[in-house]
Amino acid sequence: MISVNMTVTTIDESLARLVEPMAPRPSRRLEAVSQLVQNGVQVGVFANPIMPLINDSQKSIDAVAGAAAEAGAKYFGGNVLFLKPCSFQVFLPFLKDEFPHLERRYRERYERGAYLRGAYPEKIHERIKIARERYKLPRGPIDYTPELWEGDAQFELGY
Repeated sequence: MISVNMTVTTIDESLARLVEPMAPRPSRRLEAVSQLVQNGVQVGVFANPIMPLINDSQKSIDAVAGAAAEAGAKYFGGNVLFLKPCSFQVFLPFLKDEFPHLERRYRERYERGAYLRGAYPEKIHERIKIARERYKLPRGPIDYTPELWEGDAQFELGY
């Protein structure tokens, strides 16, 4: 079984343009999810990266999970932003320009290391779990045969 993972950071088009100016819009990514699913490909959507105080609310995570489910995604996940040193150097000026009220907090948390640890990531994983349960999406690929492939002789063993 083939599966494809698609990132959808947010369904808020203006926020998406801000954080990923060169990437396809969320609506285009979700259209791709739908088209892949319609053609028998198992697709998972990941709300990556989940950025503290930017797109980390339950409402934001739920919106991505709901849009993913509506597009036909078979599983859902997400993870907290990590900033390795080279990314940190690029992301901090972006924060200073677009979210100046968050720059100090990010600097304090990410100067110590690329990955956040402790209560915050645990809280985010709980929010993801709640969204998964709400939209009945497991955390990873599932074993299934797409309706499109059922009864198709070319996919049967033995040729």
